[in-house]
Amino acid sequence: MVRIIIIDDDIEQVESIKFLMKLKKIEVSVVGYNGKDVVELYKKYKPDVVLLDLMMPEYDGYYAIEEITK
Repeated sequence: MVRIIIIDDDIEQVESIKFLMKLKKIEVSVVGYNGKDVVELYKKYKPDVVLLDLMMPEYDGYYAIEEITK
């Protein structure tokens, strides 16, 4: 199974993406709501796919990408 993480500070966006994924029978492994979450969740779950908002509190998406690709 593919491990997918969704990171977005807009809860409605997250729920919309999860709904669309569910329609396609794709399971979302975990959800986060800020850039700091993505760094921690990436290390913990080692996802295959990360859907990441770029403009978020804590760390922005650009910084989060730098951190997880070190």
